[in-house]
Amino acid sequence: MSRWKWPDWMERPWGVMVTGSVSVLAVAYGFMLLMRLFFAPLLRFELRHYGFAVLNAAALALAIVPSLYWLILHRLRRSEALLQQAIGAMLDALVITDAQDRVIEWNAAAERMFQYTRTEALGKT
Repeated sequence: MSRWKWPDWMERPWGVMVTGSVSVLAVAYGFMLLMRLFFAPLLRFELRHYGFAVLNAAALALAIVPSLYWLILHRLRRSEALLQQAIGAMLDALVITDAQDRVIEWNAAAERMFQYTRTEALGKT
């Protein structure tokens, strides 16, 4: 059974920002349309310009998504660096495999114990 994988372009910064912007735009525009459908009749006024709703939703998406991307990316990189430091400092051998039993992580203690370098061991079964 193969697992679903993100398209390659979505793993790049611009891909994440585009998909995030489109998602925020869709949610904001949908929310504005729901407000118009349900609350405008109650308040007895009509929103005549859908264009403003689209512009407001687009401005919201352009304001929120880059900052969210930056925050998430930097937090992820920082936690990944801390994990790599912890793995490198371990005195015990650490070998991590995936579901297909391929080696995906191999630390310095494993190199000493098994006499294989990290590059030789990664990807092997």
